[in-house]
Amino acid sequence: MIILIGGESHTGKTWLAQRLLEKYHYPYMSLDHLKMGLIRSNFPCNFTALDDNTYIAEQLRGIIKGIVDTCLENRQNLIIEGCYLPPHKVRELLHPEIIELYLIFSEVYIRNNFELVLNNENLTEQRKHSEELTEDFLVTENAMLKMACIAAKTKYFEIQTDYITEIKSVFDYIHERKSNDIAQ
Repeated sequence: MIILIGGESHTGKTWLAQRLLEKYHYPYMSLDHLKMGLIRSNFPCNFTALDDNTYIAEQLRGIIKGIVDTCLENRQNLIIEGCYLPPHKVRELLHPEIIELYLIFSEVYIRNNFELVLNNENLTEQRKHSEELTEDFLVTENAMLKMACIAAKTKYFEIQTDYITEIKSVFDYIHERKSNDIAQ
């Protein structure tokens, strides 16, 4: 089973992947780690940490597909999380053993919880450098991702008011998909 968790910055992708690792004992890979590993290794990756996420996603697409294909061929479980999973490209990976989902914040959630979102940025990993984010930027990016998910017909979970309560539906969805896969 491959679980792909996409979403914009600060939506809890890494936190969710860590909780899934603890629950299912599936390893997880952060695409931020892959990106920075390529950059720091001086591998000719044609991007920098300052490049646009869309451009980086396109550069990583072949590597991500290769990892997913290898895990599927070897019947290995893996969770991949990151903002470099554009919905229209993830749809190209469709396979019964892939669960794809996106975490999105509603505008209301961002406006009412912006400080909380920023304060939770180091919940799972200790970031050396904090991103300079604004409410308006997060609202725009999450709204654009929601539209992309709708256009690509990919599953998304939009957090409206209470993250901890609403994220339970993500765990339920994954559990149900895993149970259906086991039954088949």
